[in-house]
Parts: sequence; C-alpha cells; structure tokens
Amino acid sequence: MKHEEPIRMLMTEDVKTVQVGEPMSKVRRLMMIGGFHHVPVLDGTELVGIVSTRDLMRLSYALVEKNGDGVDAALDRQYSLEKVMEKDLITLRMDEPIHAAVNLLADGCPHSVLILNKDDALVGIVTNIDLLEYLFD
Repeated sequence: MKHEEPIRMLMTEDVKTVQVGEPMSKVRRLMMIGGFHHVPVLDGTELVGIVSTRDLMRLSYALVEKNGDGVDAALDRQYSLEKVMEKDLITLRMDEPIHAAVNLLADGCPHSVLILNKDDALVGIVTNIDLLEYLFD
C-alpha cells in the first residue's frame, strides 16, 4: 500500500537551512527566493529549530505597523532567530512509513515534518502539501 512506503520516498532532500545567530532577514530572503515555507535552524550540525512563513508574516505585519523602515531592517533589529524559531520539533526517521507523517500533520499544525537519518542528522523535510500531492497521485 502507498501509505506504507518509507517517508524518504516523499521528502525534499535539498533542505535550505540557517545557523543559529544568523539574521532573520536571511530567513525571509531564503523563503522568498526558494519559494518554500519552512527553514530548519541548525547549531553546527544539530537541528535546534524551524521558522515558517507564518512566523515571519506575524512578525512582519507587527513591524510594518510600528516602524516606517524596511521589513528586513526591522526584523533584524527587533528579533533574533533564537527567539522566533519553533524549538518543539516534529521529526521522523527516513525509513518510517508515510502514514506516520500523515498522522502527525492531520491536525493541521504543524505544517511540516523534519526527516532525520539514523545519526539524527537532517536529511529532508515533508510538508502537508507534499503529502496531499503524493496521496492524490
């Protein structure tokens, strides 16, 4: 059955990441240029957080209302990556079945699952959109 296939069959492998301490504007630019909605945060090679477009939108609207300057400058001045990123991560091993991701994302929040190898290194990401497209094929 399709839902028993390993999640590695579905994951995006070329995951763009940022390092702890990098400016929020870098996260925003990565998302805009790459056209994706989630950026995992690493401390060296350790996965420590994730930032979503929803996080950035919430911050950006507040900043634009409060300040007249550009969003990037305001983001970097007022917010650190460590304060914004979600630290309660949803992860699966790359050999777990796809239905495990479906179960995790079925409630609608979070919108992504980070995929780890046996050494706990980040090797991919699966979003709710990836799952819908896969399951409808």
